[in-house]
Amino acid sequence: MMDVITITMLIIASFSGDIGVNDLGGAITVWTSEGSSVTVDQVVDTVGVPDNLFPPDRLTPECLAIDATIMAEGEGGVRLTLHSADEGPLMAVDYSHLLLLVRGEVGGESLMIMMRDATMMGPGEAIPLGPVESFLRGGRIETNWGLARIALTEFDMIDLSQLESVELVFNTPGAERVYVDEIALTGIPAAQLDVVEPPTEPQEPVEIRRPNP
Repeated sequence: MMDVITITMLIIASFSGDIGVNDLGGAITVWTSEGSSVTVDQVVDTVGVPDNLFPPDRLTPECLAIDATIMAEGEGGVRLTLHSADEGPLMAVDYSHLLLLVRGEVGGESLMIMMRDATMMGPGEAIPLGPVESFLRGGRIETNWGLARIALTEFDMIDLSQLESVELVFNTPGAERVYVDEIALTGIPAAQLDVVEPPTEPQEPVEIRRPNP
């Protein structure tokens, strides 16, 4: 009899509720260096996510639009804290990948994704995971939705037992608009890892976890 392996998914942000709070109860905030600007808006998606990118029954109509104007040598971004103010950092050792749906207003936009754990609380201490476009098929942000799939196990400097935040960072001079949706963690629980190696692509059955309202 074959063992059943359950791939779990924890939704970090579906951008369907309060624009300042994510699905884990943590704050969604913006930050910039002097002279640059970043603004966010919750908008209804008019493009549509292909069924093969994300479970369609888990998608919400809204997404997050990010407008960034970055000066030379400047930067700015959106920070998603992974816990509420009265809770500790997120225990995420059961998750091997970070997922992010992304598309651009015109295509070719550049967006860096970073992560910090509870030991990295000072300015500039978030660990760069890389440009979002490098995790997309085709290596480019397009005007249609793409799924960035980032293997967290490749970044051993990040303590998955105490994750603090995920950050979307703009550091290319100029003005850009990017849309993001359904930021999530996914993986096989550690208790099952002695049964099978983690798959490289999502497989059924999939358990979706959303915090209780």
